[in-house]
Amino acid sequence: MVVLLPYPNNMTYPEMGADIVFEHADNIRQYVNRVCKGPWESGATDILQRGVRVRLGNEKDLFMLKMKYGLDIVQNV
Repeated sequence: MVVLLPYPNNMTYPEMGADIVFEHADNIRQYVNRVCKGPWESGATDILQRGVRVRLGNEKDLFMLKMKYGLDIVQNV
């Protein structure tokens, strides 16, 4: 399953600036690594204009991401 975790306040990559976007993406990866059972994957090529893409191998992990990032998560990007 592939999900898109939107940037805060529905901002886009150009609006936020590269430094903030990469920091936000790192924070997402750290959280996913800490709470998700896995397998999961997200890298530098998963930083998109509207959010950070994360590939999940366990449906229960989606629940944890929705708890943290809200219901605005877009699935099957």
